[in-house]
Amino acid sequence: MPLIASKQDGMKVTLWAKMDTGADKNLISYSLIAKLGRNSDVKEHDGVLFQEVHGETFPRTHSIELGFFAGLSDQHFSETFYIIDPKVASDKTDPTGNASIQ
Repeated sequence: MPLIASKQDGMKVTLWAKMDTGADKNLISYSLIAKLGRNSDVKEHDGVLFQEVHGETFPRTHSIELGFFAGLSDQHFSETFYIIDPKVASDKTDPTGNASIQ
């Protein structure tokens, strides 16, 4: 699904995301945040564990609030995306850095 987001300098970019309507949380990779130039917008968290349906857990250590436009009507959304450890993130997002969104 295409999403339109803004880089730090205001330039609009198209991101490709996997829609997971059953997800409780939104995930994003560090590499995508870096491509957007939004590293300074990252906030630290306490490392509380997320648990997946099949029982695997991983810590949430950082998050970022991102605004984006999606859908045929170009509707604006603002969501919190959680960033997991880069080693774990490579297993949870695809190699292009696509996020799992609600």
